[in-house]
Amino acid sequence: MPTLNQFRVTSGNGVITYAEATPVTTTTNTGLATPVATVAASAPTATIIPHNIYGNIASFSANQILFQVLFVNAIAFPLDFAGSLAICTTAPTYDAVFAISYNGNTVGDLVFAAGALTGVFTLGAAITTVPGDLLSMLAPNPVDPTLADLVYTLSGTVVQESASTPQAI
Repeated sequence: MPTLNQFRVTSGNGVITYAEATPVTTTTNTGLATPVATVAASAPTATIIPHNIYGNIASFSANQILFQVLFVNAIAFPLDFAGSLAICTTAPTYDAVFAISYNGNTVGDLVFAAGALTGVFTLGAAITTVPGDLLSMLAPNPVDPTLADLVYTLSGTVVQESASTPQAI
């Protein structure tokens, strides 16, 4: 009888690596092999692990550094910080533009249009950080006196080595 490419899950979380898998073959009364769980023979796929940078700012002054993040891992941020969100409780009277810098160079913005409670992120090209990289955001100059209580979340993902990625079944 042929042996199929099957593995039984031996860990409790339903995620296994090839080293944790125990090959199994079951047979029915017809003598045909019945799969228990099949793992694709191709290379493991990457697991997406989110990495968020978030905060809230009640008030700020012109050109104030609102946050700085020094990275210790490789983190990927997509074009225009896709998946990121920003809101405020009191909308600005005129457009408010917060500059986002990567290693000292302006790479994008967070913009609250006049009268808008939701901000829009821009990022000209996707970036992937390496340990030691610095991401920061500066307050606009001049500061809109009506804009208040800014809340933001920048959404990225941890960059992983494919060899250590677990395989889900």
